[in-house]
Amino acid sequence: ISLISRSWCWIAAYPPECEDNSGEHGDVPCERGHDSWLYRWIIFYIPVWIVIVVVTIIMYLLFCAVRNDEKKIVDLQLEHRNQRTSET
Repeated sequence: ISLISRSWCWIAAYPPECEDNSGEHGDVPCERGHDSWLYRWIIFYIPVWIVIVVVTIIMYLLFCAVRNDEKKIVDLQLEHRNQRTSET
């Protein structure tokens, strides 16, 4: 288990008890990694949320484009049927 826990690279203060996730100082003084919670947000969480929002917007735009194309196809089919019935 110790190998698995060390296989992930993460920005954190050292020792782990010196600071919590919100940046509040703990009982032990930090040797390194002051404000690591801020760097975690800047380097990891903000880009993740930006990607989630961008993908959501792109999927919505794709949905709108397909919906418009389907409406055009239905309109063209109705127009074609009307032309055939008027010719006979």
